[in-house]
Amino acid sequence: MDSHDSYEQYSDVCAQIAALYEESTAVNVVLCGDFNCHTGSRLHDLYLQLCTDLNVIESDVNRLPVTSFTYCNDNGTVTSWIDHFLCSRAIDVLTVDVNILYHYMTSDHKPLLMSLGNIDISGNVLSSHNVNVDACFGNTVIDWKNCDEYDLFCYRCALDDELRKINIPVNLLRLESEYDNVSDGVKQSVDTYYNAIMASIRTASATVLPSKKVTSHYEQYITPGWNDLVSDKHAAARAAFIEWNFSGKHRNCPE
Repeated sequence: MDSHDSYEQYSDVCAQIAALYEESTAVNVVLCGDFNCHTGSRLHDLYLQLCTDLNVIESDVNRLPVTSFTYCNDNGTVTSWIDHFLCSRAIDVLTVDVNILYHYMTSDHKPLLMSLGNIDISGNVLSSHNVNVDACFGNTVIDWKNCDEYDLFCYRCALDDELRKINIPVNLLRLESEYDNVSDGVKQSVDTYYNAIMASIRTASATVLPSKKVTSHYEQYITPGWNDLVSDKHAAARAAFIEWNFSGKHRNCPE
């Protein structure tokens, strides 16, 4: 939704969203994005009416402090909470966590993340049975420099899912001194357990993290100009914004 929308234009967009919702065969829905209206704005009543018409809940508003914001202009003089997750009640109860990544340096909007638990998406889940791990890790490495907070969040979720599939040999998890005279079968079971963990890490990495081809041993460590021109400025900007945000977003002070 555009920031220059008139009341009539905003009302028309809401009506279109409602019409799409009515035509959909989906049982539940998650609407997310820039709704471009904060509490007290001239468009807020239309936004609230849309929530009522679709019978959706502001999952982010119900879980974050009232001082939260998702928009901040370049000079830090204007902040507002205009990006939202609107969820059906059945989806809202599955919401595990909602976060705003204030430390992530973007143009003017801060990433808003929501994690869900116990979602059954069988048939669409990538697991160790349908990911060619060896192919993913042949001549490639994880491109950690291009991993953002969202990539790492997805990686944690994917790794959790993979680790849950492993049968933990609880009877083998004993003190190290008890392994002096174990049988070859027990050692093999421990090796199998270890290999399953490593396979889970590789699978989760290959599934969600960015990778890149490596043609030389040193290529993965080279980012021309970063240390000389960018890294100190990026670190300073990030630190300054975080300090300003958590000090109360004052308008006239050193922060």
